[in-house]
Amino acid sequence: MKSSERKVLLNQINRLEDELAHEKEENRILKQHVNNIENYRLEYEKLIAEVKEELQAVKDIKEYFGKLKDGFAEEISGLQ
Repeated sequence: MKSSERKVLLNQINRLEDELAHEKEENRILKQHVNNIENYRLEYEKLIAEVKEELQAVKDIKEYFGKLKDGFAEEISGLQ
């Protein structure tokens, strides 16, 4: 093998090693982003569940006060 061929091959190996290192870094960053997205998704789902619970509580309170109002209306009409 000629010296020039050896240099070309070594340069190609170095270039490929650099590209591999760059790809590994990109993959690490992408995995980090995927993990962050998953954390955001879980937090979003948790917030949605909390909002649903709050809405149900509000509906329950509204229903309770509606029944209370109807009861008062019946009592008032009975007094007249």
